[in-house]
Amino acid sequence: CAFNVCKGDNEWTQGACGAVGVPHRWEIIPVDTTKPFPQCCGHAVPPHGIVPDLLDELYWSALLDISYDSGVKADLGNELTPTQVKNQPEVNYTAEPGEWYLLAMVDPDAPSRTEPKFRSFKHWMVGNIQGSDVSSGDVLAEYVGSGP
Repeated sequence: CAFNVCKGDNEWTQGACGAVGVPHRWEIIPVDTTKPFPQCCGHAVPPHGIVPDLLDELYWSALLDISYDSGVKADLGNELTPTQVKNQPEVNYTAEPGEWYLLAMVDPDAPSRTEPKFRSFKHWMVGNIQGSDVSSGDVLAEYVGSGP
């Protein structure tokens, strides 16, 4: 099995098919070869109006693994209680060697979808992360768990 990978400006390469899936309820945006990279690439967007409500577009190539000491994981839109997320989570992801990253954990509709008066609440921000070692970064905003 093989698939075409958009490199932008109508330039393509072949790649081997992997176990790639789209999470339940996500909208699939098809490939559009008339657009430049990365807009040409097919991708999926999450439900609940996060895109385009807060972001113009969202392109992702990997998912974060976010787990809390309460034993729960953030898993593509599952609802977690304030008690479950009161402590700073462990965040893991695959990083490109030698690259730097920014981690921003934001609540798009705090305290609720029906009354987002604290919209875009910043729960945590870490900058200058070397690769996937979040502890190597500069804490720009200390972790604040979710409130009731």
